[in-house]
Amino acid sequence: PHGKLSVKILQGRNFSGYASSRWRVELEVPEKLYGKGSQTEWMYPLSQTGAPEPAWGDEAAHNFNIDWEVAEDPKHEMPEQAFQRQVLELLHAQAKKIDSLESEVSALRAEQKK
Repeated sequence: PHGKLSVKILQGRNFSGYASSRWRVELEVPEKLYGKGSQTEWMYPLSQTGAPEPAWGDEAAHNFNIDWEVAEDPKHEMPEQAFQRQVLELLHAQAKKIDSLESEVSALRAEQKK
């Protein structure tokens, strides 16, 4: 996916604590698919009100830039990408074998019914 993820914290419910307590929200979003720096953390400001229903103002909003790109060139693959590609190739090969075996079993069953 590519684009923006907009998050706005509005209000919490059933929080414990005192009315004078303030709460903070921290989010971690995978802006990139692989590699160092792929995760982006954002810490929202303290809530404006406390328990039991802390609320945040308009400043408790953030836009994350999502840019998940898969390297097409195996030379530029990250280790996680190479592993995922290998797993997908293995699953594809197994699916072909299963399809072939299912066809053989169906053919044998059809012969037995004759």
